[in-house]
Amino acid sequence: MINQLYLSKNSVIHRLNFWVKFVCFLMIYPAIVLFSRDAILPLAMILAFSFVLMSRIPLSVFWRQIRLYLLVYCVIFLLVAIVFAPGTIEGRLYQGFVFAVKMFNITVIGLLFTYVTDPIEFPTGLLMVRLPHKYGIALMVSYRMIPLVAQRLTNVMWAQKARGAEFSLSLTKIHLNLRALFSLLIPFISSSLEASVALTDTLISRGYSPDRRITLPPWRLTLNDGAVTSFFIVVLFFALQY
Repeated sequence: MINQLYLSKNSVIHRLNFWVKFVCFLMIYPAIVLFSRDAILPLAMILAFSFVLMSRIPLSVFWRQIRLYLLVYCVIFLLVAIVFAPGTIEGRLYQGFVFAVKMFNITVIGLLFTYVTDPIEFPTGLLMVRLPHKYGIALMVSYRMIPLVAQRLTNVMWAQKARGAEFSLSLTKIHLNLRALFSLLIPFISSSLEASVALTDTLISRGYSPDRRITLPPWRLTLNDGAVTSFFIVVLFFALQY
């Protein structure tokens, strides 16, 4: 579940401003990985895992979440490169491996962002830049709804399987697959609406109104925020130049 991935730790990475984490992790780092030369990739991976260590997240926990992505990326991109990429077989394998490493690097930093960012920071971050608070609350509710909807979809699927429905893909039984998928549709929509109504009632019962003025959080940048931002800008400049 997405909201269960957040791990509260007393680390420098956790204490960073939301927008510093967002800009550095989700914009600058992918730019380094996608647009820099292949020789930069090992340095990018070392940089990513250095931030994992700085976040004090146990490597065993992080590896359990990330290892499947590495396998999937290697298999998919190597096969795609062999079939579609030009050049010799060695060149194709190299291209596929390089792209797999790039995507793995991006996944590592994206998962790290999830681990070190509390869901409440999303609406707070939007309020910091003076966006209407109703958009921030809507984002937070949507973020919280993802694991609830996923769990309800799993429950509906198991209930339909208990009634004899099959969800395995088969070209010879397309009509049965479609019937099974449609059997999920109405229960899933109904349960999702129930969850959204429950969350809405909770907000209203606690006195929230989208038209009411609220106290805006202060925009605070610490020395660590400035140091990390400057470091990423320098790394970005170096990676794109060399």
